[in-house]
Amino acid sequence: MANEDRPSGARIVGSKSGYHEGQLTRMAILAADTVATFVGDIVKLTGTATADGIPSIAQAAATDTPVGIIVSFEPDASNLELKYRAASTLRYALVNTDPNVLFEMQEDSVGNSMPITDVGSNADITVGTGSTTSGLSAMEIDSTSAATTSTLVLAIESLVQREDNAIGDQAKWLCSFNVHQYGGVGVTGL
Repeated sequence: MANEDRPSGARIVGSKSGYHEGQLTRMAILAADTVATFVGDIVKLTGTATADGIPSIAQAAATDTPVGIIVSFEPDASNLELKYRAASTLRYALVNTDPNVLFEMQEDSVGNSMPITDVGSNADITVGTGSTTSGLSAMEIDSTSAATTSTLVLAIESLVQREDNAIGDQAKWLCSFNVHQYGGVGVTGL
């Protein structure tokens, strides 16, 4: 049975420390940011803040140093149904900034899937267009980037163990951050 192609960005499932509190940090995506942002997006600090000092973030891309994963957005009073942050609008996000977080993420491949020997390797992310209906991210693991390189953002921990998941196109993998704003510069993969 083929894996279902259903990217949803980084979906938090636990912590490498064994105890996941789920503490979240309020961060802002400024109106000057022209990229729509979604739940499950991996984000980076922008080096600035709102006028009242709330740190500013933006959607991360391959090779960016992540600060965390968007878990939710504060309600938009003008549109309570809005499940994502529309481009060029100020919106506050709740971000899991724990460098030890474990998350599930889908690989992007079709016809070039990650082999089981990529467990222990590092990889980068690829950014897709999130869903404005569900509000979920379309970020995936860049399946062609898996290597031992210490500067790659993700560490591939294992294949997600579920009946609906197998080695092959669009497999879901358990990942952690290899590079993180609060957790270090990364280590060489296996």
